[in-house]
Amino acid sequence: SFGLSVGAFALVGFGTAILCPCIFNMATAQVPGNRAAGMGFASLVAGVPRIAAPLLFGWISGAWSISTAFGLCAALMLAALFLMSALQKSLRL
Repeated sequence: SFGLSVGAFALVGFGTAILCPCIFNMATAQVPGNRAAGMGFASLVAGVPRIAAPLLFGWISGAWSISTAFGLCAALMLAALFLMSALQKSLRL
């Protein structure tokens, strides 16, 4: 139903609201000499998916199913988690 969809969308917003400040904090911590460059790079990397992802996932859910779109989204988030973990370990060496 429409009400359930709106409620779920709002919960996603509350659940992911902390991500952006944390990512910017991590990016600026990696470049202590030039924090503005770290913030700019994080904004650049984060901006492209914000534009492309809704279009891509909308097309996927229309072409296949919404379950496929959410499954792909979950797989991409899991891949990003592993990538961030690997990058963090390599930067601490």
